[in-house]
Amino acid sequence: MTAVTRAGSGHPTVRHVTTLESKPDDPPHGLKVKVSQSSPFQTNLSWAPSPTPNGVITKYAVIVRDRAKIVQEILTDDAGQFMVLQNLDGYKNYTVTVTAINKMGASKESRPISFQTPIRAAAKIGAEELRVEPYKAKEAMIKWSRPSPPNGPITMYVTEYVIREKDETVISVKNDTVSATKTMMILQIECSGDSRLVDVRVRAVTTVRGQRFLADFSEWRRAIMCRDPGIHFIYIPPANINDGNSQHRTGAQICTGAAPHSARHRCSRRRLCTAASNLSNLCFRCLCQCPLLHFSP
Repeated sequence: MTAVTRAGSGHPTVRHVTTLESKPDDPPHGLKVKVSQSSPFQTNLSWAPSPTPNGVITKYAVIVRDRAKIVQEILTDDAGQFMVLQNLDGYKNYTVTVTAINKMGASKESRPISFQTPIRAAAKIGAEELRVEPYKAKEAMIKWSRPSPPNGPITMYVTEYVIREKDETVISVKNDTVSATKTMMILQIECSGDSRLVDVRVRAVTTVRGQRFLADFSEWRRAIMCRDPGIHFIYIPPANINDGNSQHRTGAQICTGAAPHSARHRCSRRRLCTAASNLSNLCFRCLCQCPLLHFSP
């Protein structure tokens, strides 16, 4: 500061004043996103610092949204102005904002910038999402859930199945394709007197501009087809039973074993049919509910 009088000016006096630190007035600006369109599908984010930091910027907060929902909120380790965004789903629109942080607090969020991630292979279908169930005597029903995330438009599913003898000897290995609109198929099994083991796995296919992306196969799931030697009926010849009032000549069956599907709880308990009505209504009903059972006289 310099004072001026009629006699002239004096020597200037310089004073340095430091204001108290406060949170940044302005957010970072100039956000840029660069999305790689090929593997490893990297998304790079950069920005310019806040023009009025009001202190020393120590870190930044990056906020990623899917529509209005926050899916990632990441703090940088330092004041660098670059980050690689990871773990984003494929073929999805995101917005991202950045805030500047000093020891007094954070700025407002920057203006959002939008970007779309590229199509890539779908997620692996989980083992619990694939089911292989006996459907009829010589047919297996294969069901699965859509992968999450799909990472793009699914154009088909590929199923692979191995048919084996009960001693694990491989009979055949086959592949099939299923329309993207379906999540099930019926598999025909050739039976020749003994059990067949059927191992199945499935994966999704996404396609963009003629380029296919194959997801990893699910884990194998197994079904036992044709005849199940662990489930059978035992026949008890007719006998005279005295209930104290009269004698009844009856036939009986005992249902034993365990069914390899949802009817297990119905057929796993021993059932003794001691009257003609029970013989037809109880044991035969068990047979109908467990189509893989076979009868042993």
